[in-house]
Amino acid sequence: MKVKIYVAAHKRYNVIDVPGYIPIQVGAAINEKLPYLADDTGDNISAENLYFSELTATYWFWKNDTESDILGLNHYRRYFPGKKGRVLTTDEIEDILKDYDVIVTSLNSLPEGNTIRSAYEELHEPADVIAAEKSIKTLYPEYIDAFCDVMDGNDTYICNMIIAKRETMDAYLSWLFGVLFEMKKYIDPSKYDNYSRRSYALMAERLETVWIRHNGIKAYEATPICTEEKTETRETREAGEKLVKEGRLDDLLPLMQKAHDDRPDMFLWTSDITDRLSDLLTIGRIYGAEDAANIKHSGCFGTMSVEKLYSFIDRLKDILNNEKACRLIPLTSIIPKKLRYLLVISSRVNMLPFSFMNQPFYKQSNPSAQNKYQKNQYCDYLLHVFSSLTPYDSQPLIH
Repeated sequence: MKVKIYVAAHKRYNVIDVPGYIPIQVGAAINEKLPYLADDTGDNISAENLYFSELTATYWFWKNDTESDILGLNHYRRYFPGKKGRVLTTDEIEDILKDYDVIVTSLNSLPEGNTIRSAYEELHEPADVIAAEKSIKTLYPEYIDAFCDVMDGNDTYICNMIIAKRETMDAYLSWLFGVLFEMKKYIDPSKYDNYSRRSYALMAERLETVWIRHNGIKAYEATPICTEEKTETRETREAGEKLVKEGRLDDLLPLMQKAHDDRPDMFLWTSDITDRLSDLLTIGRIYGAEDAANIKHSGCFGTMSVEKLYSFIDRLKDILNNEKACRLIPLTSIIPKKLRYLLVISSRVNMLPFSFMNQPFYKQSNPSAQNKYQKNQYCDYLLHVFSSLTPYDSQPLIH
């Protein structure tokens, strides 16, 4: 069988040398051409790449590759894993599709209490969800129950990565683009911010799950392997590291915070694969918090050494991730004053284990003597570990 996996790219990247994988430039109609196959020939939607993202490549191979028996989409830095952590080979793909209908990413599950609908409406434009629901009711009313089940559930497939035999792919993409094009009647993504304007691609991730569940599709799920940082993540990280090397730490937090607010996707584990962009945000927050609290800066802040700062942050994270230290993370109201500013070092929700705030003694207005003892014992422990953290024989962190 003829297998082609198209690799969507918007910038130059380290092309993998695996038979059957074809780099394709997305948005070729509106950007400087790259030395790859372009998505602006034949029947295409290349000019709408700002709103469809990687789906302009998907649309292109659906309409223009008439020869392949198996088709699929990967990203320039995300691939389905094969044996021993390598990229899935075409032979492996054929073997998998003997028993499964599609190859997709593993389901991405949200924390308990969150739904796909609420998360989307918080992070993106609520109008997209309304538009998708209206479009499905108009074109495919039989799918509305599956749509509501997915949107009110807490897991979905991600990345719009999918591989399937031609017949299955045709059925899926006919349905998907039918819904997406119908959505144009209700929304105008050109008025959205840079992060949310990829509305059709963002909604397509959820719609993929809807289609698979409604049709009882047998899906082979695999967690993508990441081969490099997201381009925007790398560029922002390098800009932050340059500020550190130049001793311009006052400018670090504004840069990192703006990046986090404008493009939170750059800080996801699938983008920030080295964790260093998140670390730079942490560094900026510590520096800013010490400044605001009029606390003498930790000695390593004067080194202008990115490596030493990263090592320092690694040590902090080790402490916060330590089983004993994480068991009873204290609230601001009970944490020693000398340590309170450290709460801001959390650059992501999960850095501090907030779930442990549900420990019984935090909820009691009149804690027992034993619970008071637990509080004091733990606060003393934290004070000890942080006070003893002296980076590189310079001034202690706590003064």
